[in-house]
Amino acid sequence: MVTSDGNRAIALVESVIRGDLEVREPPHWLIEVGAVLARLSPETAVETGQHLFDTLYHAVALEHASATLITADDRYLTKAASLGRIVARHIDNERLHGRFTPFQPDLYAQRAERWIGLEAYGDYEDYEAVLVAPAAFLERYPEACRKFGCSVSHEAIAPYLPLFARA
Repeated sequence: MVTSDGNRAIALVESVIRGDLEVREPPHWLIEVGAVLARLSPETAVETGQHLFDTLYHAVALEHASATLITADDRYLTKAASLGRIVARHIDNERLHGRFTPFQPDLYAQRAERWIGLEAYGDYEDYEAVLVAPAAFLERYPEACRKFGCSVSHEAIAPYLPLFARA
């Protein structure tokens, strides 16, 4: 089962594969931008108190006007949002035999909504609560799954990210 937002996410991945959309890779393995990032990232890591590798992803967005870091890492978001070019995503990835904790679907959106505009939580203006789970999980908990802004099944992602074929 793929929601309309899930279909849009799949279309986005397909456009990357076709080459219609350019993706900026993590700079820790792109030698060409290493020199720029060597100046930016250690300073950003020290300034935010975050791991160097987290700041390398963000450095790409900071260096390229057309790029934005989309992160589900709340800790990094709260420390680095003031630097700009970062968007919040609250992503829940469930396993086939998993289950929601009490009130989990409700709390995802409520927490994200409460954090809008709060400097302590990244001062973001918008968010998306995304559920990623096997189709059987989505079918088993349909009412709870609808509480997320969008959902996409592992099976829909698997052709693009083989790790999800085993999840």
